[in-house]
Amino acid sequence: MVISDYHREFQAQFGRPDISAANLLGLRKRLGWKVGRAKGRTAGRHRRFSPAEIA
Repeated sequence: MVISDYHREFQAQFGRPDISAANLLGLRKRLGWKVGRAKGRTAGRHRRFSPAEIA
């Protein structure tokens, strides 16, 4: 969901005019809410290759 739409729905649901879209976006990123983080997306990042695979 686009942050502007998400912010509008957040305001309608909770009625918190003190929360800006930038603050809500930062909170979403810190907590990993609907920002496209998939479990296992870093799988294999620290994989060790054998010398035969590198050559």
